[in-house]
Order: sequence, then C-alpha cells, then structure tokens
Amino acid sequence: MARTDALFKQLLTKFFYEFLDLLLPRVFEYLDMSSPAMPLDKELFSDIRGGHSHQADVVMMTKFKDKDSLFIIHVEQQNHHESDFAERMFYYFARISEKYKMPVYPIALLTYRRRDRADSTFAVSFPDLEVLNFQYRTIHLAEKDWREYKNARTPISTALLPWMSIAKGERWLVKLNCYQDLVNLGLDSYERNLLGRLIDYQQLTAKEQKLFDLGLSELPDSMREDIMEIMTDWERKGWRRGRQEGRQEGRQEGRQEGRQEGRQEGRQEQRLEILHLLISDRFGSPDSELTSLVSKLDEQVQIELIAEISNLKSREELLSWLLTK
Repeated sequence: MARTDALFKQLLTKFFYEFLDLLLPRVFEYLDMSSPAMPLDKELFSDIRGGHSHQADVVMMTKFKDKDSLFIIHVEQQNHHESDFAERMFYYFARISEKYKMPVYPIALLTYRRRDRADSTFAVSFPDLEVLNFQYRTIHLAEKDWREYKNARTPISTALLPWMSIAKGERWLVKLNCYQDLVNLGLDSYERNLLGRLIDYQQLTAKEQKLFDLGLSELPDSMREDIMEIMTDWERKGWRRGRQEGRQEGRQEGRQEGRQEGRQEGRQEQRLEILHLLISDRFGSPDSELTSLVSKLDEQVQIELIAEISNLKSREELLSWLLTK
C-alpha cells in the first residue's frame, strides 16, 4: 500500500481546502480562503523502542477567518490498523507544536476497509491524576456512504468515492461514474493521472468488470475514448480484449443465423444478463413478474435502468420505476 500513501499525500496537498470542505465542513467554515494553505516541512522523529523513523504526511499552515491568527492542520493518512496509532498521532502533534509554536488541528484519514474501532484519543493517567487526554479528528472512509457525496463532483470527491462504503453490486457503477466525472472536471494531465490512479486502485471482481465493460461500451464515443485515455494500461487492454471477444461472438452468431441481427440479439441477451445480476445482487433473485417487465424494455430504457438501479432502495421502488416506462 506504499504506492497509495504517496498518492494520497499528493491528493491532499493539491486539493487541501476541497478536502476540508467535503469531509470537515465545520473546519472549512472558519478558514480564511483568501490566504492559501502553505505546506510546511514534515516533522521527523525516531521511535526509540521500535527503531523506526516517522514523518508526518501533510502539514499545512492556514489562517483563521476574520482573525489575524495562523494555525496548522496535520492530516495523517493510514492504510492499515495499528494499535499504537493514537500514540504516534500525539507525538506528531507534540513535535509540530514544539517546532512552530502555534495551534495544531490533527486529523487521521483512514483508508483501510476493516471496520475496526478507530481510536481518536491518547491518554496518560494515574489513579490520582489525569495527565493527558489528547484528541484528534478521525475520518474513516469505509464508514462514509458514497451516496452522500456522489453529487459533489469535485476532484477530491471523485478520488475518494471508490474508497467509501459501497453496497454490493455498486462498485462497478461508482468506478464508472468517477471516470465520467474525471473527464468532465477539466483537470490538467497531472491531476487526471493522480485521480485516475486512486480510482484504478479499487479493482473489480470478474462479474463487476463485466458490468463495468458493458456500461463503458454504452457511453457516447467521445466520453468512452476520454475515459480510456485515463485508464491504466492493464485495464485498457482488458477492456479491448473483452470487446474483441464480444465482436467475435457476434460475428460467429451472425454467420450461424445468416443475418446481421445476430450481433444485436447477442448484445440484448448480454444486457438482460447484466440486469439480472444487478437485480439479484440488490434485491434477490427476480421473480417472473420482474423478469417479464425487464425483458420487455427497449434497449435505451435497459441502459437507463443499469445506471439507475443503484438509486432504487427496494423491490417495490424497482417495480414502480418499471411500470412508468
């Protein structure tokens, strides 16, 4: 996970205010946006017991709104659970405070999937005296529902959505939506590459990849080509290989049946199979009523349903949606 550590540091430094606006809006409210956040030297300290050296991830100096006063925000990204992480956060706080002699707001950004209880305090106490009760803000992305942030459509939300809590059967759709947002954000090549690599890191299962491939193939040509320019080499090659196999199957089917419509029928069957998988993942195996309604939809409405199904919360909502079409 060392590769993602570097990516997250670049992301948080590049889009620092946007990160606070998205995930810590209360802090964002008292920042002076007219004063750019200034990266500070990373404070390094040695762990005498463990024999390791540590460096803080992101240390930014900023200014209070309506006050002639500066403070520091320290963000530490953590990609795995550590029992002594709270203690390390305190040491960072102490060293940064000692060096810069100004208030420090500590934040832990947790990017691992395990839902272990994340500490947010480090305490030192005796039977007769509480010496220390250090607290820091914890943001565990795996506990954030991606739906609450999907309409933000900012660089930081686009990069972080795939790391949030995503229901079974929706990961492929989140990834495809992030790619589309990435194309529409108007970023430069460095920014697109940075966000694209964080989106890519969340790899799909074979079934999810099949859904992603179908969704990608249904996009307008210009959008699809722009997305493929961003996708990593292995993903792009895999998608092209899948498309080539699909064309080959379509040609074989067309030859067997002796007519051009063979390819279209093959795509229709594939689309129905994808919808069956989506509905099964979200609501359980579809009954005959649902199967009949879905099979009668025309091509465009089926494509629309593939995109819309993640927003439907129950089988009843799905039925209502289908009956309006």
